[in-house]
Amino acid sequence: MKKKPDKKRNEKNKQKPKQERLIPPSRLGFFAWIVPPPFLNVVENLKKAIFKKFNVKQTLKAPAHLTFIPPLLLSLHQIKKAIAALEEFNQSLTTPNLEILDVGHFKDKTIFLKTTNLAELNEIRQALNDLIAKRLNLTIKPSHHKFIPHISVANRDIPPASFQSLYIFIRNKNLNFHAPLSKIDLLIWSGNKWSSPRQIADLE
Repeated sequence: MKKKPDKKRNEKNKQKPKQERLIPPSRLGFFAWIVPPPFLNVVENLKKAIFKKFNVKQTLKAPAHLTFIPPLLLSLHQIKKAIAALEEFNQSLTTPNLEILDVGHFKDKTIFLKTTNLAELNEIRQALNDLIAKRLNLTIKPSHHKFIPHISVANRDIPPASFQSLYIFIRNKNLNFHAPLSKIDLLIWSGNKWSSPRQIADLE
C-alpha cells in the first residue's frame, strides 16, 4: 500500500527556502616589480618569439615581472587595502637599479633572466612581508626555497625535448639592460591572465 504524501511536511518545506552559503568574493594576487618600458617590450617580444617557435605560452599570461610575494588568496577588501598600502610603500621605496646579465633555469621547468642586487631585493621582500602582515592581517608561511630574484620567460609548459634548444635560443638573444625598481605592483588573476586590479571590472 502506497503512503499518502505528507501535505503538512511539503508545505513546511516550501515555507523554508534553502539558505545559500555566501562566500565573499576573493581572487589570487601576487606582489611584483613589473619590468618598465622600453625593456618591457623587449622581454614581451622575446616571450612571443618563444611561443611562436616552441609553443610555450605560460608566461604570456602576465607582464614581464619579478615576483616578491607569490600568489595569495585575497578578499575584495584586502585587495583594496593592498592597493592603498602599496601607494604608501612605493613613496618610501629606495630605487635600486637592476641589471639583467644572464639566463638561468630551475631544472627543466623554468628559464629566466637573472638579476643583480640580491641584498636590496631581499630587504624589499622582507618589508613587503611585514606590510602584508600588518595591513592585510595575513601571515606568509616561510618558504623552503631560497629567494632567487628572476624574470621568467618560459615556465611550466616547456616540452622536455625542447628544453635545451629553447635555453640556447634565449641565451643567444644576449639580453643585457639596466632598469630602475621604482615601484611594486599587485597583480590579480582575472580568470585567464594576471592584471592590475584597476583593469578588472568586477573589482571596482
